[in-house]
Amino acid sequence: MTHSNGTHEAWTENLNILTEQIGRLTEVVTVGFAEMRSGIGDLKDGISDLKDGISDLKDGMGNLRDGMDDLKALAREQSETSKRQEQNISRLVDTVSRQAEIVEGLIRDRR
Repeated sequence: MTHSNGTHEAWTENLNILTEQIGRLTEVVTVGFAEMRSGIGDLKDGISDLKDGISDLKDGMGNLRDGMDDLKALAREQSETSKRQEQNISRLVDTVSRQAEIVEGLIRDRR
């Protein structure tokens, strides 16, 4: 009877150890899955933020292109304005030269 009782105690002890190990393993797996879920959530948030950043970057590039187009148009306008001003100055110089010649002629005629 002692033998059977010792075997029963050994089985009970082994069963308790096994139950404790299963409890620890369950805790480790539960914590691991919770951390994995949290990590997946963080990863999803990061991917969403990255998509938003890419979208913002695309918008910024579009705005930059629009700004460059506006700047090119302004440069063309300024170039055309500059050419017109140069032509106007040239005509003004010609007019002043002719007026100077007329004035010189009038001065000569009076002498």
